[in-house]
Amino acid sequence: MKRSPIIIVAGCLIALVLGSALAYPLLVSELPVTRKVDLGVDVVYAHFGRPNLDANISGLWRNNSLSNEVVDVNGERLGFDVNVVSYLIVLNITNHSYDEAYITSFELIVGPQISVGEGESVEAGNAIVNDYRSVQYYPGWGNIWGANTSRLIFLSGVIGVHDISYSSLNNSIYTFARVDGQAWSGEKAQYAGYDLKQVKLQTFEDAYLYNNMLNEDQMLVFYNGLDVSIGTRQP
Repeated sequence: MKRSPIIIVAGCLIALVLGSALAYPLLVSELPVTRKVDLGVDVVYAHFGRPNLDANISGLWRNNSLSNEVVDVNGERLGFDVNVVSYLIVLNITNHSYDEAYITSFELIVGPQISVGEGESVEAGNAIVNDYRSVQYYPGWGNIWGANTSRLIFLSGVIGVHDISYSSLNNSIYTFARVDGQAWSGEKAQYAGYDLKQVKLQTFEDAYLYNNMLNEDQMLVFYNGLDVSIGTRQP
């Protein structure tokens, strides 16, 4: 008795489907698992001031006389309006996921006008601080965040700021902070968390402060790298 070729082909297809269904769980278990980390970032402390530049040390004195004003190509005076400003910003970075997170970069922008548009594009007018740090290969610092843990990170520097931008510190300003990272285990899925908010600074003579972290009896304690912690001040 001869079997029809159609029956033979149909039987092979059925066997193939059944075999694939049985083997699928085993195949999937061997595939890399795509994991995302849920990162949070918050600006909790910011200090801006003018460093004390000793006029007796060569190179540190800023001359404000008219003979040293900035002049454009047409000979018009633009004014000597660049302020030497120091800044110290503390970020609270939190890994909200159950996987370890591998942090790759930080971004910080401070200014009177900041907005986040489509695709998380950032526009900042007259920015006071524009700081970006790639930390994938930052020497002497661990960039792996444990699951459900937070760490305090500080960014600091000395920059030149024009009068129009520096004067905006007397009003409410915007802070934009962003952290990029990826899951440390499984598929390296990129993820970024950001925070945009408007804050009011306290004024202390020629310095400005935003403090949503320290009490009066506390102080910042700095370590190697970018980590900072909260310590208790001695009476």
